[in-house]
Amino acid sequence: RSLINKGVTWGMLPLHTSGIVACTYHLFYNAPAIAWCVTLQAAMTCVGNTTLALACLRLALASGWTWQAGADEAAAAWAALLASARGESPSEGGAASAPASDESAASSAAAAAAAAA
Repeated sequence: RSLINKGVTWGMLPLHTSGIVACTYHLFYNAPAIAWCVTLQAAMTCVGNTTLALACLRLALASGWTWQAGADEAAAAWAALLASARGESPSEGGAASAPASDESAASSAAAAAAAAA
């Protein structure tokens, strides 16, 4: 089955509806008679965020992504970020050093992410 057909389009439909409802409400100058549009917009935004998240999860799972791989990538990214914030190289294992330049910090983060993958 194609990766394209995992429901992302249908998952985005409630978000589109939310935008149309908001535009309609403002088109009529926020008339009190159609104040229910605000509630409908909020509901469609909530439903849309949920359906889009589920559709993206289906797409990721169909592409071979696993929860463990995601956890490993997140841990490596956080380690690189914290090391960068402390001015350390992720390979130093916590030893303090001179602050890293933006370019070396970015390459260190990329290396850590590549090593985790």
